[in-house]
Amino acid sequence: MLTLAGNIFGCILWGILIAVILTLICMLIAKGVTNKGCNLLLSALLFIPLCYQSALGVGSLYARGYVDDIHGSITSLTSLVPENASGEEISRILADQFPGIPRSILEKTSDLKGTATTITQIADMVADSYRASLNSYLWQRIAWAFGFMVVGTVLLIMFPSSPARGRRRGSYGAVPARDRYNLDL
Repeated sequence: MLTLAGNIFGCILWGILIAVILTLICMLIAKGVTNKGCNLLLSALLFIPLCYQSALGVGSLYARGYVDDIHGSITSLTSLVPENASGEEISRILADQFPGIPRSILEKTSDLKGTATTITQIADMVADSYRASLNSYLWQRIAWAFGFMVVGTVLLIMFPSSPARGRRRGSYGAVPARDRYNLDL
């Protein structure tokens, strides 16, 4: 349980760090294009979805680390499977031991004969299925983050920061009153 909390905390921290970097990249691009300051409100609003997408992407990377553990757990079931078990029996044993196993994997096992190599084939199928799913999920998070960066950069370019209110350098408020009307003719 402590490992899960640590992983969640790590995902959030890495997500925040990545989101800060991505937001700064967008701000630097916008500042380079407009030669004006960046709108901090828009930058803060851009940071929120980038942080969310980054934390989820880092979470998928953490989850990929557990795929080998799942592979090992399924491989350890060779002692539970009889030597000449049918595919339905193997599917039932897998479903009992791992309720979260995908139905597509259980359907594929019905065609196989029960041996130790069958269990390793099933473990390979499950691991490959989870890896493909997590890779797809990671690429979706990257695509969403890139989309938010493009939209955020365009908005930062369209709406640069407003000039500071009040006195500005070179205005009448910054020049002493006695020098304001100094006419040396």
